[in-house]
Amino acid sequence: MSASIIIPKQQSQQQQDDLDCAFRKRFCSASMSSVDSLSDLGSEQAMSECDTPLLTYSPKISYPDTPKWELEKGSKLDTFDLDELPPPQKSCTIVYPEWVDEVVDWNKCYETDEEKMALAIEMSRQNVRRGTGGPFGSAIFEIGTGRLVSVGMNRVVPLSNSCLHGEMVAFMMAQARKQTFSLSGRDHELFTSAEPCAMCLGATLWSGVKRMVSAATGIDVRAIGFDEGPVFRESFKYLEGCGIEIVRQVLREEAKQVLKEYSEIGIIYNGKP
Repeated sequence: MSASIIIPKQQSQQQQDDLDCAFRKRFCSASMSSVDSLSDLGSEQAMSECDTPLLTYSPKISYPDTPKWELEKGSKLDTFDLDELPPPQKSCTIVYPEWVDEVVDWNKCYETDEEKMALAIEMSRQNVRRGTGGPFGSAIFEIGTGRLVSVGMNRVVPLSNSCLHGEMVAFMMAQARKQTFSLSGRDHELFTSAEPCAMCLGATLWSGVKRMVSAATGIDVRAIGFDEGPVFRESFKYLEGCGIEIVRQVLREEAKQVLKEYSEIGIIYNGKP
């Protein structure tokens, strides 16, 4: 399953300046007043040892005015006019790709962080190579037993749902399997092939997991063109303050290779603000 996106030419400097201005107005008032230049925060000097800037903004990202999809079997942006709008949907089904049971050993108990992260990265790798979504994979385990509860992979394009990031799919599948709205009843941990975006970081808090382990950094993800949204260093500190242990850069290089592979063949889609 594959598709390609037609992106108009690079934005003019004036358009980029307008984006810069809008970003400042939107986020600066709620952030550190001592920061003088947002563009400076894209440099390594502004990064903490976990590669997360005080403010996250990439001037490299440009939003097309009218993205258009060339489809084979994939999804599409909303191109319906009012006369063609389909009937309301009464359900929304989330399914794993068919290859998951070929790759995942559901009966295995995983002992080390490296073993667990290798599975999350393998989800991202298989998702890319089999054309079933974006380059992000996740897995949720029981802490202590090492039992695998769920896996997740980015299914945004094939299932026409911008919410279906790898972490979100893992959360939904874990909670569906355990028939609970929170994974706090028994201690659980999330392993994800890249630091979560703004949406998935918020969902991590509400999911009930006690530990979050990531591989590639936000910088690695933005380097191939994805916009991770308003993810700040303080965002991770907030989770830690809520009792969630944060571990970063486990098998980072392996995860970066998957991102690089996807950047050469896949769709980089960022929702228009």
